[in-house]
Amino acid sequence: MMKIYGSNVCPSTLKAIEELKEKNINFDYRDFCEDIKALKEFVAIRDENSLFDDVKDEKRIGIPCFVLDNGVITLDKNYAIEESMKNR
Repeated sequence: MMKIYGSNVCPSTLKAIEELKEKNINFDYRDFCEDIKALKEFVAIRDENSLFDDVKDEKRIGIPCFVLDNGVITLDKNYAIEESMKNR
């Protein structure tokens, strides 16, 4: 099941969650503002993945972050949705 790392205070995260629900895509949402374990997981992903280099340079957080079933990590909501729809 796809994992989404984000925060309930982030409009982009909330919009992504809404869209995934509308498309009946299953996901495991990890709000790192509410769960320290989720925060540690996200920080490890962010620190170890070059996908976040520009995000860090621009002083952004990089959420929502999608970890697909196949392990691919993306910040692209549309790509995450497209890949999830393929795997139904």
